[in-house]
Amino acid sequence: MCCLLCRRPLSWSLHRHEPGSGVLRCSACAVRVPVLAGFPMFSERDLDRGAADEPWLDALSAALLGDPTDYERYLIERRRRGSTDRYAAFRPFNESSRTVLSFVPLLLERLEPGDLILDTWNRTGWTGELLAGLFPEQTVVSLWEGHCDNLGYRGFRHWFAAGDRPPNLEIAFVDLRRDPLPFHDGTFAFVHGLDTLHRYPIHTLLPELVRVSRPEAPILCPHVHLSNAEPDPFFERGGRQLHGRNWHDLLTHQLRGDPRQPVIVGERTLFATQRRCTGTRLDSCPHTDDYNAVVGIVPPSWVGGPLAPEPAVAPPADLKSTALIPNHLCPPDLGDGSIGIQDPDDLVCRHPVYAARLAEVLPDRLAPLARQVHYWASRLPTAGAIAQRLGLDLEAVRAAVAALADQELLRAQPLSQSGARLQRYHATLDDAPFADADDLPALWRRAVRLYGARPFLVDDTDGSTFTYQQADEVVQALARRLRTEGLSRGDRVVLWCELHVEAILFFWAAVHLGLVVVPLDPDLRGDAVGALCVTLKPKLLLVDLPRSRLARDAVRDIRQIVFDGHGDDDGDDDDDTDGALRFADWITDADFAPDAASLAHEPLATTPAMVLFTSGTTGEPRGVVLEQHALAHSGRLMAQTFGWTETDVYFGLGDLHVMSGFRNPCVATVHAGAATVVATAAVRRTPQAVVDAATRRGATILGTVPAAVRGLVAIADRVATRPTRLRLVLSTAAPLPEAVRSAFEAAYAIPVVAYYGLTETAGLCAAETRRTTGAVAIDGGIGQPVEALFRLVGADGVDVAPGATGELWIHSANLMCGYLGDPEATRAALVDGWFRTGDLARREADGSFRLVGRAKDVFKNAFGEIVAAAEVEAAIRAHAAVADAAVLVASTETGERLEAYVVAHGARPDTAAWLADLHRHLVTALGPKKVPTGLHPVDALPRNANGKVQAHILAASSHQ
Repeated sequence: MCCLLCRRPLSWSLHRHEPGSGVLRCSACAVRVPVLAGFPMFSERDLDRGAADEPWLDALSAALLGDPTDYERYLIERRRRGSTDRYAAFRPFNESSRTVLSFVPLLLERLEPGDLILDTWNRTGWTGELLAGLFPEQTVVSLWEGHCDNLGYRGFRHWFAAGDRPPNLEIAFVDLRRDPLPFHDGTFAFVHGLDTLHRYPIHTLLPELVRVSRPEAPILCPHVHLSNAEPDPFFERGGRQLHGRNWHDLLTHQLRGDPRQPVIVGERTLFATQRRCTGTRLDSCPHTDDYNAVVGIVPPSWVGGPLAPEPAVAPPADLKSTALIPNHLCPPDLGDGSIGIQDPDDLVCRHPVYAARLAEVLPDRLAPLARQVHYWASRLPTAGAIAQRLGLDLEAVRAAVAALADQELLRAQPLSQSGARLQRYHATLDDAPFADADDLPALWRRAVRLYGARPFLVDDTDGSTFTYQQADEVVQALARRLRTEGLSRGDRVVLWCELHVEAILFFWAAVHLGLVVVPLDPDLRGDAVGALCVTLKPKLLLVDLPRSRLARDAVRDIRQIVFDGHGDDDGDDDDDTDGALRFADWITDADFAPDAASLAHEPLATTPAMVLFTSGTTGEPRGVVLEQHALAHSGRLMAQTFGWTETDVYFGLGDLHVMSGFRNPCVATVHAGAATVVATAAVRRTPQAVVDAATRRGATILGTVPAAVRGLVAIADRVATRPTRLRLVLSTAAPLPEAVRSAFEAAYAIPVVAYYGLTETAGLCAAETRRTTGAVAIDGGIGQPVEALFRLVGADGVDVAPGATGELWIHSANLMCGYLGDPEATRAALVDGWFRTGDLARREADGSFRLVGRAKDVFKNAFGEIVAAAEVEAAIRAHAAVADAAVLVASTETGERLEAYVVAHGARPDTAAWLADLHRHLVTALGPKKVPTGLHPVDALPRNANGKVQAHILAASSHQ
């Protein structure tokens, strides 16, 4: 680089304390140029008045770059506002960006390894990455004009710091509206000037482009606005507009004595022939009827020579390291793979050339494999990683990618991981790591960095609070203690306790070392815990006080740690633990020492982090193994889907051994920087105590299940003080009856939103994201898919017709690894990467899904009719005298039949009369052939911690 004024070489002095920072100085012109975070900033040059460099650089860095966390918070705020830059997201597909592809073979013939390429328009970060990938043996110097537009200095520092961008990409800031180029004569072997000639002063810029390029070096300026014609349909275009003949005359004048020749190539003509370019030649056509053109200065040998089509998708060996960029103008529908154009900013209208391409190639719907490849294109960094994730060979992925590229649904391009993430952020505002780098320790470090002084844990028993920074001190100390005790990656630790402050802190410490945490149902009997520990072979068992003696009796030869009193059911803080080691005594002062060795940050995304046992409604729970990235991503989805922020206080009623009871307070809060209330089981299971605690702790979000919502409705007329800060109730684990929801919203004036997920999908995969208070909904509705692919599949394994009922299959980034120690069950549940939920569902006209029952609870009765237990259960609940109901399919020697268990409102009325009236109601609602064989009045339905009816207990009671 050289001085802007005299073009003498610049001297370099390094900042002593800031890596990558320093000063470029011209002693002749008394000019100094700051270099901050590795970026030369000619746009911020200053006179050299002899003052010290470092104070100047420090002040500039503080003003222009600031603390890196400021930009992270800016990204979060942009996401909350929903302010995407769709034009930046469209850049890889824009015909203007792609015209350079026709010249790549000609350029590769001319360029030598080590040559320099100048890129004058890196507004969105795309062109620098594009050229660096197209020309890996050359160095690209990419310019932007300064601290403006959608990235600014802070954005370039965040996304394109040294080590994150391609190794052959350099970025500098030069304001071409006022300054010459800071390069010596004849520096560049190729100049790429997208969006340049209609923006900057051409009478100063053109001579500069010619000066800094080598003799015969091509200069290509795509997307020059012409006045030859107007777009149809018409839209206003900014910047300079000249006729093609004016550009030809101007370039001819500029090139006097230069062997190169001017060319004007219509953009529409070039783009239309790129896909099937056979015999297309580079001929100048100043009188084109196109309204945009590539204006170029090229070697004479190029004129009349052949142009190339767009490069085909690379062969498998090269594709392995290639990034895939989805087209966010036409995303496949998550529910059925159908394709439609989403264009709120009229981008397609402004690009009729591209609109014609879409009309020609877009498919109606994608097949399952194509849907999976497209889904992962924005979630993994390369096609090779996608092939590994889907368990496919690269050739199968290459074929799918080639088809999707031909359909304009994605672009295959060598990119840095940071560049690929930036393209995703432009379109979706998602700045998360790719799935193979999305681990829990990184999520924790981010929360401590952004929200260190904010509360994380609020202990309801005494009101004490842990901030994120305070919690991190304990988490790091605990991790050192675990490492000192010899635990390492893959070792299992069991938690048998209620929701507990120390349990949450222990979880975060354990995942820092790659341990596998196994929370068990606190209501399990000691012998059941002992049997599970034989299978799990944990290195540690952590229990709370009420279970400490049971654990010592039931579990032998496993080191046990007893949590302190906070969070225990009875509030008992008795120190009599019969010699068992207390948590506070286990962790030592040395673990907290300031000079204690820090933890290594090894990648853990694909490491198993947790085993959660399914709820066991049938009495046969299975251990679901979940990797770190699945938990991290699921927590992120929860916080983002429902708009959690750092000002929220989450109060969940579940236990740690169920997905919502664990993920929401432990992981989703950490993503949002929110606080979580830790209350005893006695509080969480008593409706009046729930209201009191929510009010006392200022809860803003309540996480619950339909049975608990029903309990809150029952006490609504007795609640004296309302939780005024509560803004949202989230219900999961079972279908939420609309009557219960309506009654709650009428009583409390707080919206209740249902979401759907399974332990095998790490929870959330569908939600009522569009619902508002008072909206009309239907029983069994679960909303729209949330970053998950849905299929409805018939008994033949083929997707059912639109509007038909089928088994719900799900593919997502959150899927389990498998069932612990049960490969046969894993193979049965996961088919080609799709999880078979066992739920029967139907897609409604608005794109939402409705559950209509379980596949195992649907049978053909003696009359040949298909009967679904869920349909009958809904009819029973519709009776005014029914408070709750469950319907089971019972097998007998003569076939299958329905047994209904019914809870009456209030005191049970005369049994015979009540059941007779209910029977008449069902005959009317269902017809006589679908009425259950047995109607059994019960006082209550047995439910697990998730609120699901425990069918095996009901069946046993019926048999007795």
